[in-house]
Amino acid sequence: MKTEPIGMPYRHARLALLIASWLYASAFHFAYVNYVVLDWSYWGFSYRPLEAREYLLVASLVTFGAAIMPTMVTRASSIVLLLIYQMVYIPAIMVTLSLDTDRIEKYGAALASLALAFAAACIAARRPLKTDPTREWISGSSVLGLNLFGWLICSITLMLSYWSIISFANLDEVYQQRALGAATGPLIGYMQTYLQNVFSPALIAIGLVRKRPWLVILGFVGCLLVYGITAQRTAFLLPFAIMGTYWLLRRKSPLFHTTAVPTVVVAGTMFLSAYFYKKSGVAALICLYLTGRTIAVPGLTFSQYYDVFGPNDLTWWSHIKGFSSLISAPASFSGDPLWPQLGLLIGAHVYKNPAVNVNANLYSSDGLAAAGSLGVVAVGLAFAIWLRLLDRASVGWDRTFVILAVLPVGLALTNAPFATVLLSFGGLFWLILFLVHKSPEPSSTQAEGVANSRAN
Repeated sequence: MKTEPIGMPYRHARLALLIASWLYASAFHFAYVNYVVLDWSYWGFSYRPLEAREYLLVASLVTFGAAIMPTMVTRASSIVLLLIYQMVYIPAIMVTLSLDTDRIEKYGAALASLALAFAAACIAARRPLKTDPTREWISGSSVLGLNLFGWLICSITLMLSYWSIISFANLDEVYQQRALGAATGPLIGYMQTYLQNVFSPALIAIGLVRKRPWLVILGFVGCLLVYGITAQRTAFLLPFAIMGTYWLLRRKSPLFHTTAVPTVVVAGTMFLSAYFYKKSGVAALICLYLTGRTIAVPGLTFSQYYDVFGPNDLTWWSHIKGFSSLISAPASFSGDPLWPQLGLLIGAHVYKNPAVNVNANLYSSDGLAAAGSLGVVAVGLAFAIWLRLLDRASVGWDRTFVILAVLPVGLALTNAPFATVLLSFGGLFWLILFLVHKSPEPSSTQAEGVANSRAN
């Protein structure tokens, strides 16, 4: 019988993911109709009951995604794809096909390209690797020293730069705090993103794997510092996401290592919070941050970027530094003071407010905005290549550490362009670090446990 590297029968894991995906889509549909459309209509959410052909398309696309997704969280690519699946792929399908417009006629080709792009990434992630699942190796003290040094430099610099405005803002003061904590230059901007998404999570991951609580505490402090400056909810929630993932990975039962379990957990959380949000403040808060901002909004940006940039105002990647010197901006945006900030352009055109920054996932920003449906496939292929390189580079490293360290990168991809994530959120950092600090080759005795495994 075909089994996963950690012992879960393949057919059981695949069936579990299929059922979990259908539950997830159903829970999101319930939350969308009973919460999102009612409380978030000002964002552009609308709803018209699905017709039979639209239900069929939803079922087909969700089933297709579940059929090709990795079923186990066993390597870097699997955690990244799990986050993309839950927060981009399924929400984009559900929101787009729920809007009160000619949904299939207008967005059908774009959704098909999304499925193809996602399939390419999943195929790359499921390619066999030579890996030793019993090794627990982090490159000595050098990786810890590098991340600790980065943490110290960024923390000290940001504290000195923003000491007078650091504040843990409540919900009504979030946007004022973000304005106060805006980066004053490129270097400060990189320090903010790297402290939040690279150095602090790395310390938490190393601390958990090596059983060093003081490193976990330092990582928490770094994330809280960034939250106190920028009021970004991700900075506050990220340590808890890493801790929760670590808890699942340390369970002995292979069931907890499947992608089905976190999918069911998020589905149940969405459903229950949407059902009780009018009666419970906690449920309302979960709806606000999880269902609304983290899942529904990334799904909505797929249609918004399609409407604003296509088909006559495609950027052809001229919004990316480097490409901008070779490719001219679209005529409609040439000379626009907001160019090349795509999120601000969406805010100006959709919400008539240039101060609203509607950042979007890799498929919307570097895909639809750049070259329409073709752009989605193109960025999907680039994403697939990066995932494959990341998996190959991390062979021999401790699996738990790799997954925890890369989790913030996957989360960033749900709300930022691919090129930005590579440069500013650790996508290239971890790829290079895994390559430079390769583990020593396994001995002949260890090599007996090395097999061609597949992250099905």
